[in-house]
Formats: sequence, structure tokens, C-alpha cells
Amino acid sequence: SVRTAKTSAILTKPVKRPLGPFFTFLAQRRAELKTTNPDLPAKDLVAKVAAEWRTLPAGEKEKFLQQVQVTKTAFDKEVSANSLKLPNGPRTKVSIYLAENLADFQAANPGKAQKEIFAAAIAKYRTLSPAQQQVYADKAVLDRHRYEKELEALKKTLSKTARASLEAFLDSKGKRGPLPQGMYTRFLEQADEDQAKEMGISLAHPPKFADLTDKQKQIFQAQSDHLRGELKSAKSKFAKSLGIVKT
Repeated sequence: SVRTAKTSAILTKPVKRPLGPFFTFLAQRRAELKTTNPDLPAKDLVAKVAAEWRTLPAGEKEKFLQQVQVTKTAFDKEVSANSLKLPNGPRTKVSIYLAENLADFQAANPGKAQKEIFAAAIAKYRTLSPAQQQVYADKAVLDRHRYEKELEALKKTLSKTARASLEAFLDSKGKRGPLPQGMYTRFLEQADEDQAKEMGISLAHPPKFADLTDKQKQIFQAQSDHLRGELKSAKSKFAKSLGIVKT
């Protein structure tokens, strides 16, 4: 695989992750103990080395910590040099509205926490007319088209192995789908008062996803499916009007 464990980077070639301080010490002592105690079971060997590590003077441990830091620095550089830079993901209509208007909300709410400013901006977005919201929905369609074009252009530059790794990553990401909490957050951004009333929640002070009742979660799931269907249909119609056709 061209992706390494414990790093989210998509790599064009394998990069071996360095060992931590203890495992660096273990690798060194294992070789020495195998020479002096060839019949020592692996489990006992590891236990013996672990006991040695616990009593190792701080000055001796520091040597291994420094050694690991050097190898980690080299590892980070190699990961950076061999990482694929993916296009920025497509933005939603709400995120585009926030990006274009956030500075104004920050100026109008000095001293307030970022979370409060975002909440005020989203509340304002909900007051926009359908036609005003459609402007941002159209921009979201264009941004997804931009993302897909950049992704296809990137794929053409990759080796067969790197492309396969990227395809596998994108495929697994798509199969996982959004987490329920993420779906709920997006639902709150796009829902209207009638949908909130049906669920029995307030958009001004919505409950956390974990606090929803089973019935509320069922209603939320049904409404989310309906919203996704409407959004997909609207995106398709707008894309066709621009002459954008998926192949």
C-alpha cells in the first residue's frame, strides 16, 4: 500500500513509520539478549527489556528520545515530499454563505466567541428568501464541478499505483458516508421551521444529536433523506443548464 499506518496522508510510495523510544530500545536489546540468551521465549524477552526500560536512567532514555526525534523528522519530511495534495473539497451552500459573509458578522459581533458568530450567521442564512438561498446553492454546484475537474486532473498525473491508492481512499470515504452527527449538523443548517416543528426541536436552541429521542432520530433520518434527494435533483438540473454533464 502507498498509505502508511497512523497518517492520513495519501502517499505516492511507501514510507516506513519510525519506532518510538521504547521500541527502538527493544530492537537494540533484543539482538543483544538473543545472543546471550538464545532459548529465552519472546514473551519473556520483551518482559525483561520492559523491566530494563522502566529502570533506565533518564540520561540513557534521553539518548533514545533524541534518536527517535531525528528519525521522526526524516519521516515527516519524506511523508511531506511524497504526499498527494488533494483539491479542496466541495463546499456546501451554507459554507459558501459563511465564507462570503463571516467578516461582516465578526465585525458586527466584537468580542463574541467564534461559535456564537457562526450561530448568528447560520440564523441569518435561514432568514434568506428561497431565491437568495438558491444563489448559494448554485455556487455550491459550481464548486463541486471545480472539485471534480481538479481531482480528474490530479489523477492523470499519478502513477498507476498512486492512482489506485487514491481511488481506494475515495471509494472507502464514500462508502463510510457522513457520520450521524455530521448529518445532523448539516440538517440543522438547511432545515426550516416546519421541519424543526415536526421533529419537536427549536432551531434557535437545537438539542445535541445524542440527546434526540429514538422517534426524533427516525424523523430526522426521513427528513435528511428527503433533503438529499431534493438537493441532488436541484444540483443535476442546474449542472445541465450550464452544460455540465458527468461522464
